[in-house]
Order: sequence, then structure tokens, then C-alpha cells
Amino acid sequence: MRFTTAQKIRRLLNKVEKAITRFFNPRWLRKLTKSTSKTLKKAESQVARSTRKVTKGVAQSAVGRGAKDAQKFGSRFQKNVKTFFLSLWKTIVVIASWIIPQSVRTAMKKVGKRIWKRFRTLFQFIGRWLKTRQYSLLIGGIPAIAMTGVLMYFLVRIPLQTNDSKVRQYTRAVEIAIGKKDSTAADLFQRQLTLLGGMTEQNQYRAALYKFEQGNFEEALTEIKALAPLDKDSRGYGRAHSLMALWILSGEVTLPEDDVWPTAEAHINLALRSNDNDPVALAARMELYKQKGLAGKAILEFESLNTESPAINLSVVELYLSQGKLEKAKETLRKIDKYYQDRYEGETEINPMGYLYWTQTKLLLGEFQEADRLFKIAAEKHADDEDLKQRALDYFVIMAELSRGPTAQSANRAMDYIRLGLRLVPDSRTMLTKLVNLASGSDEASKIASEEIKQILAGENPPAILWSMVGTLEASRGNLDKALPLLMRGAEENPKDELTLNNCAWVQMKIAENQASGRTEDLKTALELVDRALALKPNWPKFLETRGEIFLAMGQPKNAIEALEKCVNGTDKPTPTPHELLAKAYQQLKDPGVAEMHRDIARRLRSGTFIP
Repeated sequence: MRFTTAQKIRRLLNKVEKAITRFFNPRWLRKLTKSTSKTLKKAESQVARSTRKVTKGVAQSAVGRGAKDAQKFGSRFQKNVKTFFLSLWKTIVVIASWIIPQSVRTAMKKVGKRIWKRFRTLFQFIGRWLKTRQYSLLIGGIPAIAMTGVLMYFLVRIPLQTNDSKVRQYTRAVEIAIGKKDSTAADLFQRQLTLLGGMTEQNQYRAALYKFEQGNFEEALTEIKALAPLDKDSRGYGRAHSLMALWILSGEVTLPEDDVWPTAEAHINLALRSNDNDPVALAARMELYKQKGLAGKAILEFESLNTESPAINLSVVELYLSQGKLEKAKETLRKIDKYYQDRYEGETEINPMGYLYWTQTKLLLGEFQEADRLFKIAAEKHADDEDLKQRALDYFVIMAELSRGPTAQSANRAMDYIRLGLRLVPDSRTMLTKLVNLASGSDEASKIASEEIKQILAGENPPAILWSMVGTLEASRGNLDKALPLLMRGAEENPKDELTLNNCAWVQMKIAENQASGRTEDLKTALELVDRALALKPNWPKFLETRGEIFLAMGQPKNAIEALEKCVNGTDKPTPTPHELLAKAYQQLKDPGVAEMHRDIARRLRSGTFIP
């Protein structure tokens, strides 16, 4: 058999291929591979049999039966849902066929066919995709879908946000910042509101009120005045009128005396025209009645107001007391006490004025130890609040004066108020003056006050001004020897107190006048003291009077006249003493005419018949 050239080449290549295969895949390797393959197949069949046994065992167990039941339930549920939607669709179609005319149905069918023809592939894909989904696994994607939905909401909402919605957001942001007492953030949001044109009257009022609470009264007043004009063309903002009325009546806004009540009343009327139940306006009207002396009307206004405001309730307590309604006053005080007690026990923050009102309530109820405790708490929490201290001192001074009486009980009560004031501000000139004045009498209160002064001076770091006050008191009683060391101690403690220096000079002069020896040196000391006072307060009439009297005691009438003439010419309220001293000086200079003139002026000044 002959082969063509191509066949010969193909056979040759086959032989070469077989030779290479036998070389790289020898018989022993082929047998090993075959044997290994059989072993693996046998192992796979054994694993498969074991798996079927395990599967069969699991299927027959409680877990397996539960899984089967769940699967059957899922299948039934899916079938029921499908059946439900199909039946619902059929019902809708039937109802539509009743409602929709045949011509419209035919047209809709044609439109539907055209839509189906164009979007059939897409609809089929969506249907098959939904049919093949494992919805139990898709449940895990619900949180992601929810988060995506929120994100998409804001991505769409922010670009489409209107100016009004921005104003509402910044208004809310201002309220939150004020609640957190973050003045920087509040100012920033308010500026943004202004740029957006969203500073309504209400927002402007809130901004002004916040500035007032932060201590910026002048700025707050300017804004409130703009919101509460009294011109006929603008009614203004009601709440701003209410606040202006309260500020005017409380003295926060300074007006001529004749304009206070009419202006306050005009603001109150405008506020009540905007809202006839405005509690701040009603409280202002009550205060107006109170200042006018219409206690009955003020009480009726308060009872119709029915407010829990401690400030208003305390104001009404004074009215009840003035009307002799002690039980009503006590009932109101207990109401205020309960109000603050509930806030304190509920750990609600109480501002400095709140502690002041609460303390006043305790004092009026006679609970002095509780008042002292509250002031200690207030001092710890609000140590830097100067307004609290000043208002408390003013109140204690008034109450000390009102409590003063001839009995030991009333004297002790007055001292309780003074002690509270000194505990709050140990070097308060007002309270120390009240204490010294209390000690200047001859009743039981004077004895108690004198003992209190001794204890203060014997303690550590007594107020420097108290030495001077007590020294002046002793001098007024004629106890010059006791007065001088006290005044000298006061001058040492406070060398820039010109009044103490002057009093010290006068007492030194009076002591020198009664001495037989050492007179000249004592008078020189007195002159040095009064010159120090005049260096601190030049040309002060009282100091010039002391200087002239010292020169007279030194036998220097010319120097005395020079000082006393400055004293007389430097005041628009002349007193008789400088003229009496001038009469003595001119008498020493042998000028009886001028001396008589000054005596006459002194006599007329004392009798009240002198006309400049």
C-alpha cells in the first residue's frame, strides 16, 4: 500500500508524539494515576453515602422536621401571596371593566401592547429577578436601604431648601445655644438670621432678652426700645412693651420723675392691646398700682394673675403686710418657699436672684438659720455676682431698720440682718454704718450692736473703715481720748481715707486745746493730718473748716481767715460754724465790724432766716 507524501509526514508526527508521550508519561505512572483515580472515586462515593445518611438523619430529626415545616410554610405563604395578588388583580380588572367603557379599554389595551412591545425585555427581567430572589437574605439589607434613604433625603432636600426652612433651623439653633448658655454660638446664629432676613420681632425680642441676661443691659435696652415705640404709627411688639414697663417701674430705665408712671402706663396699655392676658404686662400694671399707693387694686390684679413668679409674689407680700393681711402674707411666703424647695430638690438650677428671693422668703418667715444656709450656697455657686450682693445688702439694710425696736428680741432680729450682710460683704460701708448707728443709741439694740463691734474689732483682719466709724462715734459722744487711737488706727489701715484723716485732725486739735503741755506739737500733728486730707480732696469745705479752726487754736488768725474764706466761698449750702470761726478770727485781728457781720450770718443760718 502506497502512502502519499502528506500521509507519510502525518504518520511520522504521530510516532514522534507517541514516543514523547511514552517518555514523559511512562506506563508505571499511568497505572499509578489510574489506581489513585479509582481510590478517589471510591472515597467520594463513600462521602456521598455518608452525607446522604447525615442529611437523612438531620431531616428525620426535630431540627430537620422544623426546617421542612418552615420551607413548606414559606412555599405556601409565597403561593398564597401570589394567589392573593392575582385574585386582587383579577378583581381590579373586573371592576375596571364595569367602570371603564369598552372603547377606553380597547384604547388602553393597544397602548399597553405598544408599551409591552417596547419594554417587554425589561419587564421580563424584573419579573424573573423578583421571582428568583431569596427574600429571607434580602432582609439583612433593610438597614442599609434605610440609611441610603435618609442620605438620599438630605441630598435632595439641602439643594431644594427654602429660605423659610433655613430661618426655622437657625431660630431653633439660637434657642439651643441660649439654653446651653453658649453666647458665641447664639450671636453667630443670630447674625446668620439677620443675613437671611429672618430676625422677626419675636427673634429680636429673644436676642435682646438674652443680652440682658448676659449683663449687656445697654444693648438690650436699645433693641427693646426699637421694638416698643410709643408713636401712633407703630404698635410695636407686645412683650417688648411689657418688659419696658417693668424696667421703667423698677428704675432700670432712668426717666424724669413726672414721666415714669405715664410712660409705664402707655407701654402696659400697648402690651395688653396685643395680648390682654400677657402675664408680664399684668404684673407691670400691678407694680404701677402698688407705686401709686393703690394697694387694693394691686392685690386684685395679683389674684387675677395667678402667677408662680417669686418676684411678683414677694412684691404682693409687702402689700398684704401693709393691709394687715398677715395670713395671706404667710400663705404667699409658703408658696414661694415650696416653689424653690421643689426646684432645689429636683436639682433644677437656681439663678442668683432666685437665691436672693428664697432667702428673703426665709427671713420674712423668721427662719434665719435657713436664710444663712441659703446665702452660703449662693455665695459658693455665684461668688462673682455683684448684683446679687448689692441687692441683698440693700434689702438687709431696710430690714435691719424695720426690725429695730426697744426690746431685746427686735434688737437681735435687726442684728441678724446686719450679720447676714457683713457675712456676704465683710467690709460693706453701708452695713458697718448701720451697725455703728445701731450702737449710737442707749437702748437694748445699742448694747447688742456695741458688743458685736467689739467682737469684730477683736477678730482677725477687721474692716479698716470700722476703726474710723467707731472713733467718730466715740468723738460724737465726747470721748475724745477713746476716739483718737481708734481714728489713728483707721488712718494707718487706710491712709487714703480723707474723711478719717480730717476727723483724726479735729479730735487731735480738741485734745490739744484741753492740754496744758505739748499743745503746739499736737496742733502741728493735727495740721499735717488735715493737709493730707486736703491733698486727697483739695478745697473740700469741711476740711478747710477744720484747717481754719486749727490755725485759730495755733494763734494764727490770718491763716485761719484764708482757709475759712475758701470754705465759705466754696459751697452753695452755707453752715453757721465757718462764720462763727471767722468772727473769732476777725475779733483777734481787732476788726469787730466784720466779726459782727459773720456772727449775724451764723445766727440767721441757725434760725433758718438767712437769705444769700
